[in-house]
Amino acid sequence: MGGPKSTSNRKIWTRAVILDNKIFVMGGEGTNRVFGQNEAYDISKDSWEQYAPMPTPRHGLGAVVLGRSIYVAGGGAVMGGGIQTSIHEAFTLQT
Repeated sequence: MGGPKSTSNRKIWTRAVILDNKIFVMGGEGTNRVFGQNEAYDISKDSWEQYAPMPTPRHGLGAVVLGRSIYVAGGGAVMGGGIQTSIHEAFTLQT
């Protein structure tokens, strides 16, 4: 994508979903830590927005949009992926 770079740290094993013409990117693993960040690239504004972080930082998670909510499940809460979690969290955008 040709848009501006994310305002957060570089990371791998994130998950992305599309809701309201925005690409939401959650979680991930970077240098020496696991992230709980939740940010979105607004396609129409060509800019990034920060949202409240996930209560449980993790990487390699699953995510799906259902209605106005983003459901995030599983993933690794520690680096390397050796320990997985069964935590399920939902985020609903305010209108």
